[in-house]
Amino acid sequence: MKVLIVYYSTFGNVYKMAKLVAEGVNQVEGAGPVIRRVPELMP
Repeated sequence: MKVLIVYYSTFGNVYKMAKLVAEGVNQVEGAGPVIRRVPELMP
C-alpha cells in the first residue's frame, strides 16, 4: 500500500516533518511513502 504525503513548505520545516512521517510509514509492513510537494503559491 502506498501512502501519499503531500506538503507545502516555504521555509523547509514542513518538509522535515513530511520526511519524518515517511520514516514512520516505512516502519509499517506492506506500506511505502510517496512524498509530493505542492508548487509555490506566493511569488
